[in-house]
Amino acid sequence: MKTIKLFSVAILISIFLTTCDASKIVNPSFNQKILFEAGYINFAWGKVHTGFLIDSVGNVFCYNLPQHWFDIDSLNQISEQAMDANLSQTNGVCLTINLAELKSKLPLLSNAS
Repeated sequence: MKTIKLFSVAILISIFLTTCDASKIVNPSFNQKILFEAGYINFAWGKVHTGFLIDSVGNVFCYNLPQHWFDIDSLNQISEQAMDANLSQTNGVCLTINLAELKSKLPLLSNAS
């Protein structure tokens, strides 16, 4: 029984270690249109694709079930045209973040990744 628990813990740890890829972490700059995106996709019990984009002035654009969403390529990049297409599929600005607060929190992103 103890061996099974130990084996289960080892598997869980290996899964968590392999799903974190530090090479995909990019520190955003205020010179870019969109600072970052957070999204969630799950097709197990129906289609769920929801998330948000935050731009460089603090606008939070929410989306839910976009039709033709573009993801990053194999080099972890996305073209300006693809990002504009994604932005056009949002539900608009759902929240605004104070610009001074956004700038103060931006360096924390790399620590949270």
